[in-house]
Amino acid sequence: MVTAGVYLVVRMHAIFELSGVALTVVAIVGVVTVLFAATCAFGQDDIKRVLAYSTISQLGFMFLAAGLQAYSDRALHARRARVLQGADVPGRRVGDARDARRTRT
Repeated sequence: MVTAGVYLVVRMHAIFELSGVALTVVAIVGVVTVLFAATCAFGQDDIKRVLAYSTISQLGFMFLAAGLQAYSDRALHARRARVLQGADVPGRRVGDARDARRTRT
């Protein structure tokens, strides 16, 4: 469900390509999402929140790629976002310590 919006834009690329403004808006939304989510991730101490913002940032990259008509590159970012969603392994290793400040060495 996370990538449903990106999937919709890519599947309806023929309609979006009829309007250059629509593709520009999709690309701008992607850039804003990437910058905002990455900035929010820097301020988090909870590992799960960092991963959540990282996933949102990857969605921004997918929208940026769709806005730039790089439809085949979208698949790479979709796979990367799925990998990040399953990246709870560090959380399992440290037990209940979800605070990122405690996991640094």
